Amino acid sequence: MLTYRFFFHSEQVDLIRQVMSGITLPMSAIPEWAKVVPEEKWKASLVSSITNRTQLPPDSETKK
Repeated sequence: MLTYRFFFHSEQVDLIRQVMSGITLPMSAIPEWAKVVPEEKWKASLVSSITNRTQLPPDSETKK
């Protein structure tokens, strides 16, 4: 599995946030599940999934 890490300066982050704040998707672009599942619920599930994928198994250091 490839992992990419991007590092941005705070000025770049601010610019990206500013540009993205002006973007609005039409309702037709929002999937049905996103209209009925509260953001807090899917967000927690996403964070949990990412955390589980990025954690190394306990014995990974001994297999080098």
